[in-house]
Amino acid sequence: MDYTLNFDWNNKDELKINLKKWAYDENAILMEQDEDLLFHNMVWMEMVFPFMFDKNCTKRKYIISDLKGYIREIFSRKKSLSDLEKIQELFINDMQTYCSETNDPLICDCVEYFMQCKIKLGS
Repeated sequence: MDYTLNFDWNNKDELKINLKKWAYDENAILMEQDEDLLFHNMVWMEMVFPFMFDKNCTKRKYIISDLKGYIREIFSRKKSLSDLEKIQELFINDMQTYCSETNDPLICDCVEYFMQCKIKLGS
């Protein structure tokens, strides 16, 4: 049964604790609506980014998929190439290293999608 985590969003310590609870509990919800859009900015994505490398994280696939959705949003809105370069610096470079070491299909797919978008946006 799903449940929403209730905590003080302004308390950074509470936020970190609850993000970890959320990431490892398939029934935990941060927001009733548009939870996925919460991570469509770099600050929020940075907070959940480490969880995508832990295969024990129940929301791992969701987090990777949401990063891919964020990349899609940036690409489809034709924001700047610098936005994609920032994503590469913050996330993709580490993901490429992880992918080359593990050949993890979820991570590799996201990296490949990113590179396709970056090439298309740059041309």
